[in-house]
Amino acid sequence: MAFHNVEAEATLSPDKQEFLQIRMEQVRLLSEPTISVAIGYTLAATILAFIQWTVIDHVTILIWITCMSLVIVYRILAYVLFLRKRSKADNAKFWEQLFLTGAIASGAIWGSAGIWLFSPGYFESQVATLIILIGIASGAVTTLSSLRKPIFLFLPLIIIPITINFFLESNDIATMFAVTMLIYIAFLASSAVRNYNNHLQNITLRIKSINREKHIRAAEKQLRINESRLAQTQRIAHLGGWEWEFENNHLYWSDEIYRIFGLKPGEIEPSYEKYIEYIHPEDCSLVQETIEKTVNEHTSFQIDHRIVLADGSNRFVHEEGKVQFNDEGAPIRMSGTIQDITEHAKLEQQLLQAQKMEAVGTLVGGIAHDFNNTLSAIQGNLYLAKHKIDEKVVLASKLRNIEALSFRAAEMVQQLLTFARKDIVSMYSFSLTSFMKKEFKLSKSIIPENIEYISNLCHEELIIQGNATQLQQVLLNLLNNAHHAVQEVKQPKITCTLEYFNANTSFQKKHPDIQEEHFAHLIVEDNGHGIPEKTLTHIFEPFFTTKKVGEGTGLGLAMVYGSVQTHGGIIEVNSKENEGSSFHIYLPLSQNNDPLSNEPEAITTASGEGETILLVDDETDMREATGEVLSSLGYKVLSAEDGEKAVELFKANVHEINLVISDLVMPKMGGIVAVEQMRLLNGELPVIFATGYDKERSLTSSKDIEKSITISKPFSFEKLSQLLRKQLNA
Repeated sequence: MAFHNVEAEATLSPDKQEFLQIRMEQVRLLSEPTISVAIGYTLAATILAFIQWTVIDHVTILIWITCMSLVIVYRILAYVLFLRKRSKADNAKFWEQLFLTGAIASGAIWGSAGIWLFSPGYFESQVATLIILIGIASGAVTTLSSLRKPIFLFLPLIIIPITINFFLESNDIATMFAVTMLIYIAFLASSAVRNYNNHLQNITLRIKSINREKHIRAAEKQLRINESRLAQTQRIAHLGGWEWEFENNHLYWSDEIYRIFGLKPGEIEPSYEKYIEYIHPEDCSLVQETIEKTVNEHTSFQIDHRIVLADGSNRFVHEEGKVQFNDEGAPIRMSGTIQDITEHAKLEQQLLQAQKMEAVGTLVGGIAHDFNNTLSAIQGNLYLAKHKIDEKVVLASKLRNIEALSFRAAEMVQQLLTFARKDIVSMYSFSLTSFMKKEFKLSKSIIPENIEYISNLCHEELIIQGNATQLQQVLLNLLNNAHHAVQEVKQPKITCTLEYFNANTSFQKKHPDIQEEHFAHLIVEDNGHGIPEKTLTHIFEPFFTTKKVGEGTGLGLAMVYGSVQTHGGIIEVNSKENEGSSFHIYLPLSQNNDPLSNEPEAITTASGEGETILLVDDETDMREATGEVLSSLGYKVLSAEDGEKAVELFKANVHEINLVISDLVMPKMGGIVAVEQMRLLNGELPVIFATGYDKERSLTSSKDIEKSITISKPFSFEKLSQLLRKQLNA
């Protein structure tokens, strides 16, 4: 035999050397399982001989066993020779042929078993032979597929003879086995090709890794090019990378992170403390808690939060991070990315608000209906009160009705404001049963009277952790869709149901990610035209709509899906064309069984002690009525119709005025500016702001005024009397 020496190898080109290395690695993989194959062959041959001993001539079996033993010895000797010589010589072709010969011989001997040991008329014996040969063929896919030739010569040799014998049996079962074998050999060949490709790929990668030191200069040059490309890509994507070393508190930022934070690359020395300074104050605790949790629980994190730039502007960023630990489990560093998603967040808010406004149009019609009914009821009670002026009991009853109806009207307006504003309301624990009781009543006003509307409400108090505004939007969107779905139905019907649901085994298998067992189950069902099957899979996609142009944005069900996901719930849809649709929403019940109460507390009226109050409001009726009430409570009242006159009046009576009640939005000068000027004269002046606009919006503008409280108009005078005492006694 001729061996390829090392000196000759050194003269070969790098590509040729790499080719030889890959070829030798393939041969090594071919030889590696030799011992285990020998043991397997011996066991399989022994079992086959034992099975066939009673049905095949003993001489034939002994001859076959002898041939098999010779093949096994040949393969073991070839393996031993390979182990001894391969460190001194790399003649891949020789070793490949050596092992190829062994594989062919093995295949021929095993294939001959399908002829010599095939017993006509003994079906059980035939099947036993077939099973053993299938096992040997299957094992060959793993042990021989590092090279193409051995496997593609071995498989036909072992399978085809017994397949032919089955065909020759000339019965249906045998023919079925023969056809199955042909299919099976094709399957094995396909698996062998995949294994060969995987082997070749892995070997190639490993060899290239070994040779990488030879190309280090070219790799360094390519690395610099790649770094430049990466920096450009990060800049385009507004995505930067960071790494934080815990031991020395060193924080590395890529150039793009500096730009995201409104800085020039290298302008500051980044540190964890500097990073925290840029986090929006309202998000700071969330970010710190997330980082601490990641370190303590050995997890990764993803979080969206705001940062505040040096010019005071805000940006939204998406941040991801992961901690690396040493062998002792101690954290050594954290690395991750920050991406500027400000534009994405703005677009998301615009989409959300656009969808809300679409639903507001529907809601306004219903509220106008209820509002007109409320005003009619107020007028009726006023008429009765005027005509029963001498009957004090009746008069008091009618006045109480008027007061209740007024607050009901105010509540409708507040609902509309809450629904329309962009603010994200935090989650809290409340009774979905009580909430839906009110919503079902409100929703009747947005469903035309020609549609039969049924609401079924369970008796259990279903407490959830949720966002009432989002759930109100979910219900309105589903009802709006149901309304459109039944427009052309002769007897239109919409049914809303709220019930308790206990997750069964099938539900848990269908939704394996859900761990909860107890749910509130909301169903909105209609008997409309239904949803075509091809459309059903797209209904939750943003901007997907089947409505005509101008009738919808295609955001409704996308927002419904998003809201349900936010609540950790599940939404399912059942629909058939011309039979209707039903939307099923499952919201997990809260462990907290103490919901925030929505019922008004009984409040007693607190009297004044002769203090002087400056009342500021541009609405004459409001100012005069409130002034009369305050006087009846025992207060002295000074009035002003705008902020400028209020400041002048305060300056003239600075030592007498004990408290200011002021509207927020007024002509000439607003309430906040006026109070700030008054505070220059009396820094401890207590203030109550009263606003007819969205209270949540008003609070954002008045929260910096110390010792101030904001209330919404119309307000309860009993509550106002209590707030007055609270502010005056503070």
